[in-house]
Amino acid sequence: MWGIFSSFNYDSAWKEVDKNLRTYPKTALSKLEEIEEQAKKEKNRPQTLRCLMTKFRICDLKEDSAYVKCIEDLHDFQSDAKTDPLALSVSYYMESMVYASFYGMNSWKINQRTKLSDTIPADIEEWTSNIFVDRIRMLRDKAIDEPAVRTTASADYEAIIQLNKDSRIYRPTLFDLMVHHALDNNNISNELIYNEDECRQLFEKLIEFHINDKDKHAYTLACLEYYRQKGGKEYRENLESFLNRMDDNESSILVRIDLANLLYSLLPKKQSIRDLNTVQPSDILKICEDGLNKYPKHPQSQCLKNIEKNIRSERYSIDLANTTIHSGEPIKLNIHYANITQINMSLFKYDLTPQEWYNKPKDAKKAKIKEYNFILSPSNYCIEADTTIEIPSQAYGAYRIETTPNKYFDFVVSDLFVVYQNESSTDELNLVVVDSKCGEPMKNVQTDLYSYHYRTSKNQLGDLEQTNKSDSNGFCDFKLALAKNTQTPLRCILTNGEDKYTNLSTYTYRNRILAHDNAGDYLSIFTDRTIYRPGQTVYFKCIAYRLGVESIALADKKIKITLRDANYQEVASTQLTTNEFGSVSSSFVIPSAGLAGMYTI
Repeated sequence: MWGIFSSFNYDSAWKEVDKNLRTYPKTALSKLEEIEEQAKKEKNRPQTLRCLMTKFRICDLKEDSAYVKCIEDLHDFQSDAKTDPLALSVSYYMESMVYASFYGMNSWKINQRTKLSDTIPADIEEWTSNIFVDRIRMLRDKAIDEPAVRTTASADYEAIIQLNKDSRIYRPTLFDLMVHHALDNNNISNELIYNEDECRQLFEKLIEFHINDKDKHAYTLACLEYYRQKGGKEYRENLESFLNRMDDNESSILVRIDLANLLYSLLPKKQSIRDLNTVQPSDILKICEDGLNKYPKHPQSQCLKNIEKNIRSERYSIDLANTTIHSGEPIKLNIHYANITQINMSLFKYDLTPQEWYNKPKDAKKAKIKEYNFILSPSNYCIEADTTIEIPSQAYGAYRIETTPNKYFDFVVSDLFVVYQNESSTDELNLVVVDSKCGEPMKNVQTDLYSYHYRTSKNQLGDLEQTNKSDSNGFCDFKLALAKNTQTPLRCILTNGEDKYTNLSTYTYRNRILAHDNAGDYLSIFTDRTIYRPGQTVYFKCIAYRLGVESIALADKKIKITLRDANYQEVASTQLTTNEFGSVSSSFVIPSAGLAGMYTI
């Protein structure tokens, strides 16, 4: 249309503007003025508007004067284009975009103002949110209601519109571009330009405009966005009904994409008996396969292929229930998987001293013990299945289970557990060593105490402070010579024959003057792990003991144990009595529909 017989090369000129815009802005502006002069001379409205909006973009948009100047320039353009309704409507829409941009940039202060209803200030700096919304809606309506935009191809204004390769199919006219843009940008800083009914009316105008098109892509897209905006329980029914009506047209690919995506979002995440009557992955595959078989070369067919790929893709994750395994117990692994029928694992044993284990290097020595192959029950395509597999019990030691070089789990086999107690003076630390299975005190267990100092320690374990052995009641006392008024991380290595690979736990020793000693009765609680999912079982153990002149375990002691949720509300409780070793053990089940967050026993 415009400039078709012009000797001026707009494409070349704009390339020169873009090339110099950042590094040589004065050169870019000079070239921009040359383009604008030529466009005005030829009455090339699209190029003139492009020049105007480009000047707006390269101004310092942090200054509100740039917006005011752009609006003034648009008003000048509108005065000059009074006899060109098409150019006028485009300029109105662009003016609405400038107001929307200003409002969006300044909404933090505009939304604090009391809304004005009887007056519109001359200075937009004083406008309230309702004035911006009304002005934007008015300008959009003036642009959209102009008959000329319905008969003008979007490509005719390509100079100021960034069209992708599909725009000519799905947004063939300026009317399409304006309506879709208005609805896609309806929410500006939490203020709606059009209410729900007005949005539906715009969609209905678009649908009516395209209902008799030979190429049904624009019509189909308008209908789909209309159904999407309506939403509700009928959304799926609307899509299925629309697919039946459009199935013999290649634009039905778009309906299949929306329907398949909707059904995919409704798939249950995990398999269960309750899910038998819900959407099935096979339903979605049929929708995709039928579309690909009918219209394999459609530009949007790749979307259906991607949905198919998601439904058929293989994936799995593995949780090790506990990183410390009791002797004689199997290693239990929880597997969550989809689209795989077997999984291979390798079991390695580390060839390290306990000290090397705690400072484990990346190339730590380990020997492969055995390879395992587990057959899994088929999953329902992408709906995740769960199962638990077991590896036979292993001797005391440190191990690794590997499924791939990047998927592995380290664990130890040990029956040792240490409980750190409060210091009874500024230089004393009390520990109790127990059998982690039954809570029985462990005597003659070598206890190596390490202290970690951030600046001087050469490894994660720290420096050996002292070595001691637990007494007949499992208690082990240390007198420390650490700097006063400091906090020192302490770590223990326990050795009882071959049982010497306990998971490293840290106790922070605070060397300070206490207002009282720590004589009294205590209860230490420990769980099988630290992180759980809803519905899982928390296995816990408690040890009751008395510290004083003689430290003893408290047998036959009644204890109430309570599980509390993230809001510290009681979830469950149980009454237990300690055994001869001062120990009790039991379990709680975390509610499937309970709060997420930190739970407390």
